[in-house]
Amino acid sequence: MVGAKQKFSDQYRLAKQAQIDDLLHEILEIAADDSPNDWVDRQGKDGRTGGVVNRDNIRRAKLRIAA
Repeated sequence: MVGAKQKFSDQYRLAKQAQIDDLLHEILEIAADDSPNDWVDRQGKDGRTGGVVNRDNIRRAKLRIAA
């Protein structure tokens, strides 16, 4: 019986490690996303156009990482 428990324990540990590795990979992909969506062009009151941070895109990435 002890051998079966040890085998299950080893398999469980390996499965949890694989789960952690997959989750870490997904988080790193989201964090390293260098798509141009982090910045958007906005026109100011003076008529000039400039790049500003796309806070909505950053919030979505944070939610994806937290999920």
